[in-house]
Amino acid sequence: MDNDRKEYYQFILSSGIKALIWLAAIVGGYFLFERFFPHHWNQYLAPFTGQPELIFMIFFTSETLFGLIPLEFFILWAKKEPLFTYIFYVALLSVLSYIGGFIAYWAGTKAKQITFLKRLTQLDSFRYYANIYSKFGGFVIILSSLTPLPFATISFLSATFQFPVKKYVLYSATRFARFAILGWFLWTV
Repeated sequence: MDNDRKEYYQFILSSGIKALIWLAAIVGGYFLFERFFPHHWNQYLAPFTGQPELIFMIFFTSETLFGLIPLEFFILWAKKEPLFTYIFYVALLSVLSYIGGFIAYWAGTKAKQITFLKRLTQLDSFRYYANIYSKFGGFVIILSSLTPLPFATISFLSATFQFPVKKYVLYSATRFARFAILGWFLWTV
């Protein structure tokens, strides 16, 4: 058990450090590019930035599938708006992200019915990790909600490991805290 706990804390520490590095890299890169190449940056983004519906659709698709596009880009996009519009956009992004994660969870429940995945769930190694996930899964969900860990992928795996839906809904609600904190931080920077 001590070995499991040690791995658990190492995972937390490494994920937290990666999250901070990832955030610094995205925000720093964004501001550097905007400062040194403002014309190119605006010209590249112009077809997208003027269409909020398109931006929200791209974000929702990303958050439902794998979360490959960092959400910081979308919050930085919204930063160009007045404060109340910015707050509304960040709130809408957080709701879309939460719904996207729940759809990924639902897809995970349906994926278990695929013959190949059914066979995988019978393997001893899968059962071992499912057992660990039943102990620490709540924290993994919270961690993916608050850090750059892929939220949609963790949501999908949570269903695959049969993590209870009520607990998933509760733990994944911390996703709203990430948007609130990140939205406030990026607005004040």
